[in-house]
Amino acid sequence: MAHDENLEDTLPDNVEYIELTDSTVSLSDILGKKIYLVTVNTSSQKGESRRYVTEFDNSYNLREIKAESPERLLSEREFENLFYDQHDSCIPERIEPQIHVDLQSEFQCTRSTDDDSDPFELHAPIDYQIGDTREMYVGTGEDPNYTNEAEATLVYKSDICNVWVCNDYLAENEPAGGKKVDASICKKLATILEQAILLERNIVGRESDYLTDADNTAYSMAECSPTGTKINILLYDIKSDYSESQSSGILGFFTRGDYFPWKQIYNTTSHSNGGKFLHIDSGFANNFPGATQSTVVHEFQHMIHNGMFRAKGKVSETWYDEMCSMLAEDLLQKKLGLADKEVGKYRFNHLMFSYRTFPFFKWDTLDPNATAMSYANAYGLGYIISKKYGGPDFIYELTHNASSGTLDGFLETVRCHNPLATKESVLRDIAIEMVTGLYSNRDVVSTSHVMNDYTYPMTAFDLLNFDWVSSGKQYKGPHYKSVYKNPTAAEASPLILEPNQFSIASLGTSPVDDLVLEFYGEVSPDIKEYILIVD
Repeated sequence: MAHDENLEDTLPDNVEYIELTDSTVSLSDILGKKIYLVTVNTSSQKGESRRYVTEFDNSYNLREIKAESPERLLSEREFENLFYDQHDSCIPERIEPQIHVDLQSEFQCTRSTDDDSDPFELHAPIDYQIGDTREMYVGTGEDPNYTNEAEATLVYKSDICNVWVCNDYLAENEPAGGKKVDASICKKLATILEQAILLERNIVGRESDYLTDADNTAYSMAECSPTGTKINILLYDIKSDYSESQSSGILGFFTRGDYFPWKQIYNTTSHSNGGKFLHIDSGFANNFPGATQSTVVHEFQHMIHNGMFRAKGKVSETWYDEMCSMLAEDLLQKKLGLADKEVGKYRFNHLMFSYRTFPFFKWDTLDPNATAMSYANAYGLGYIISKKYGGPDFIYELTHNASSGTLDGFLETVRCHNPLATKESVLRDIAIEMVTGLYSNRDVVSTSHVMNDYTYPMTAFDLLNFDWVSSGKQYKGPHYKSVYKNPTAAEASPLILEPNQFSIASLGTSPVDDLVLEFYGEVSPDIKEYILIVD
């Protein structure tokens, strides 16, 4: 057994984190302390553990150790179906599983070699008036990456934003409802955006004011975009999937395709709107107004991120971009008067188990379940580490100081506060958080980037007492893995860990002051194990 010096630098006072280097572990002065086994894979390949525990101090077997509360320990059979039950039970309180989908395709532009038939237009800003119409390119098909053409009407305008509604989804001489919105809904979304623009830019940066063609030639929007530098909200039924019972789908998206010149072709058949556009679903704007309002903030961060990273030639991975968007929701929650279930915090609903069943620093779109867990872990990573290192001011550093939107860029920012930080220490901090709730339960505000007396409060969140439901049963706090008690069980169902994934097994609360733990079973060479003790 050994202490990992590189991981000791910022441990909370009530926590011990001891690397397991031998099958026998002797612990002292641990009466009443909680004991966990943390299994971590920080290698580049999949690993597995067949670890099991049979004896404690030669007289206490596992069943005699005081267990965690039943609310936190599900059987493995219950756990197998847990994720799917979560999807079923969370509707309609929040939209899953495809909330806030960002279109990440690598756009392939085409440009005619015949100057007389250039497929895009550079157009000076037009002074659109309320009631004016314009052809828009929208994601009403099965794949919103490929656009269709639709006429939209300008319903709201100000000095900094416009709100357009595609005509098929505009309630003019009828009440708003279903997939049709009226001027009052448009005004509310515009108000949210107007409140958010300066505050969001102050923390996460500034979106680009330039269009770029296929040859990477830049054109100022102030001179070459029909909507100038205004931010446009465009409402319609994304994917044309509205139904009266709809409870999942895409609330909104930002696409880099709109940053090509107006009518530029990309994705072979798609066309650019040639400006700053946020696409918002009209049905959800009616039926889930709070979630839609936070989506405006979320997608605006994507637009900003595009300017801060991709437009500057920096690499940015999807998990990093999505992490910043969900944190932006939290930063503006109080200003916009949104509930926890309407901002990033509702990702805790999945984080209670995805933290140990899905890797960190990864994004997966193979199926809705993997996507939802990707969101949860990206959010949990950003929320926990930012709260440890300064909250809003740390998020500012993530978006301004990082050389890339990658793991290396993330660690570069963390090392500004902790020079010894590594990928392993970040995963350790998340593991500690899942058993202590220490960082989440802090109130954190900005001290360096206050704007108009707004401090971007990140309020305390009681992670350990967070209530969630599965199969009609209510549970509290993170889910921990059960510990195998014999080799048969360990061999039949080994713990499989992807790269950058860890798991926590609860061993319970020690009934004695001095305790000897005996561990058995094979573990892959690249997997590390730690005894986590919490007073």
